[in-house]
Formats: sequence, structure tokens, C-alpha cells
Amino acid sequence: MTELDDQKMGNRTRNKKRLIMVALMMLFLAPVVAGWLWKPDSFRNRGNLIEPPVALTNVSMATVARGVIDFNEIFGKWTYVLLLENQCLAECQQVIDGIERARISLGKNEKRVRLLVITFNPDDLVVVSGLVNKVPKLMVLAAGKAEQEILTKQFKINGPGASGFLGQIYLVDPRGNLMMSYPLESDPKDLHKDMGRLLRASRIG
Repeated sequence: MTELDDQKMGNRTRNKKRLIMVALMMLFLAPVVAGWLWKPDSFRNRGNLIEPPVALTNVSMATVARGVIDFNEIFGKWTYVLLLENQCLAECQQVIDGIERARISLGKNEKRVRLLVITFNPDDLVVVSGLVNKVPKLMVLAAGKAEQEILTKQFKINGPGASGFLGQIYLVDPRGNLMMSYPLESDPKDLHKDMGRLLRASRIG
């Protein structure tokens, strides 16, 4: 074997070693690269995280069935909160129906989630409470003037929303922390996906 042949063989050996090293590097780096470049849509929050979460102040509000109830009495479940300025007409009812569908679609976990409507017009309490006939698990409360001021500040309401609501769809955790919000026109499937992940990750509520 000539010196030239030895050199060619040496080059082939070095190239082969380099290829093996590159292959090994790709093998170990692939998951890291994938993590940076590929973010599955299924792991993206549909709602807007409120950071830091807002610990809600306890306020007393009126109900049809039980008289006055403290806000902190309803904590203990994941709660969607809607703040209602006027009577709940057709568009308002569509929003409520959508949230209720998202809740029911959670299957056995639906009992860990509730839907709360707070009306800012106590005179409408009886009328709004009639929604329970269509959505049996719905809870309806009425806030007086002083309570409205507290809620407006805590939920950071800047003005009327749509469909008779104030602000957006809000999500409160079982410890009474306001942690997420959603546009009123949100797809119920998006609420379902976020809530499903929260319930799988959390043992509270």
C-alpha cells in the first residue's frame, strides 16, 4: 500500500468519525431544537393570564333563594364569572350557553367548575335568576353600589363590554384568585381546552 493510499484511508476514517459525531450531536440536540422551534398549539393558553393573580376581596351580595351571601362562600371551585350591566337578552344568553357547554364537556370534572353571573342592577335579580331554568347549575348574585365599586376595581373594568356585560369572561381559581380572562366572543372549545389542562394539573377545587 502506497503512502497515497494510506492518506486516502486516513481521510475516510476521519470523515467517518466526524459523521458519527455529527449524528450523535443531532440525536442529543434534536429534542432541544424541537422544543425551541415547535410549540404545539394544544399547549397555548387561549385566555389571557392575569399576572400576578388578584386575590378577590370578600363582599356580600344578594341572592334570590338565600338572601345575602358572602363572596368567599362560593370559593372552592373553579369559577367563570360574568358581570352583567343590564338584563340578559339573546346575545347574553348565547355567551352563558357557550360557557355552560364548555363546563359540561369536561365530563366527570364538570362538578369542579361553576358559572357565576353577578348583576350590577339589583332590580334585575329576579329576572336574571330566571336563567337558572335553562342553566340549572348557574349561580346568580346582585351587587349593590358599594360592592360594584369594589368589583369594578378588582376586575379592572374600564367600561361596558358586549351583550350587556361589563368587561370579559373571568376565571377565578378555588382559592379566590382572579387568574384569567377571555373575550366575550371566545369559542367554548378554547375555554374547554384551558380548563381541561388546569384541572389535570391541579388538585384543588
